[in-house]
Amino acid sequence: MKVLAGGAVITALWLVNGAFGGEQGYMSQPALNGNSLVFVSEGDLWSATLPETLSGEVILAHRLTSGAGEETRPTISPDGTQVAFSAEYDGNTDVYVMPIDGGMPKRLTEDPGDDIALTWTADGGSILFSSPRRNPMGHSELWSISTAGGMPTRFGFGECSMVGLSATGRRFAFTRWSNENWSWNRYRGGTAPDIWVGEMGTESYKNLTDNPASDLFPMWIGGRVYFASDRDGAMNIWSDKADGGDPKQHTHFKDGAGTDVDGYALKWPSVDSGRGGRRIVFCQGGQLSILDTGKDAVTRLNVQLVSDRAFARKRFVPLMETVSEFALMKGGEELVVGSRGDFATVDVDTGAVTELTQSSASREWGGALVGDDRLVMITDAGGEQQIAWMKLDGSTGTPQILTQQKNGWMYPPATSPDGR
Repeated sequence: MKVLAGGAVITALWLVNGAFGGEQGYMSQPALNGNSLVFVSEGDLWSATLPETLSGEVILAHRLTSGAGEETRPTISPDGTQVAFSAEYDGNTDVYVMPIDGGMPKRLTEDPGDDIALTWTADGGSILFSSPRRNPMGHSELWSISTAGGMPTRFGFGECSMVGLSATGRRFAFTRWSNENWSWNRYRGGTAPDIWVGEMGTESYKNLTDNPASDLFPMWIGGRVYFASDRDGAMNIWSDKADGGDPKQHTHFKDGAGTDVDGYALKWPSVDSGRGGRRIVFCQGGQLSILDTGKDAVTRLNVQLVSDRAFARKRFVPLMETVSEFALMKGGEELVVGSRGDFATVDVDTGAVTELTQSSASREWGGALVGDDRLVMITDAGGEQQIAWMKLDGSTGTPQILTQQKNGWMYPPATSPDGR
């Protein structure tokens, strides 16, 4: 048990554990143009150059952005010289563009709604993005803005969260809404997204997939529309003719299959934005892979981050800046506080902090006092959320699990006034 002393103002710090060494990161939202790769890791954009032949060698990636907020959803211009993305440089999420080799980002949109970069027009002169601006229900619609700036243009056909353009830009595939950030699989409800196909200027739209499964991330390659779908249980890459009637499956992953990334959900597929590009890059288990649609062959990329990994090293962080809950103990002389998945007691007068749980491998939260000497909480130390308890003097060591819950979501416990 550690006791850290502070002054009247609490200045105690948590020691945050992290791994030293190693270059493997958690990667998501990749974009590809020829051999140029851009992706998201640690809330920033990273760039790498792929070798001409992919044979498992290490591919070094360098940080492209370093804003205090998050930079997300990169998309590379057709000529491969620029990358558009969404960022929080000025607090709000807006669309920016910058040279793919680095440089100062240029802000293109300015609106209170979240503007999410999606893709480029075929001529590379404009960027398509989704935004809830002007929508009375707050739903995303499709907009475009010139790389030179100016006022954005609204397409006006209704809800749109993802889009893929044909080579000419005349036809487009889109989803009205999407669920890529949901934390559950195999949803079959009324808001499962479908892929729609439309043609510019005609106000003619067709539901291409019309399937109870989730179909999203539309990508146009030749005369076919590729997309991610979990219609066979696991998320895989499928395609269909632009006019429908010829669905084909191109990857065959199974949930939980094997011991490597094959058993993880396929996420964030993106087609090579170069002219005639036929490769799709995607994420699986925090790693990147490429699908050659001509051969239906998947190649795993061994991407390594070149960085000081500042957020992965051990560091001190101010306890009171990250407090998520608290309870005043009897007599009002001490507080029990929850911060970063751990609990501690704080002396109100001296600011002395005593760590209770000290369990960086699990998360404890939802604390409630039981009598004068016990704390009940929720912990995931056993792999599933359970109710647990411990003595406030630390004599019980780790939290003692009381339940054996296997399904459902637990809410913070409430205790009776008599402490029983």
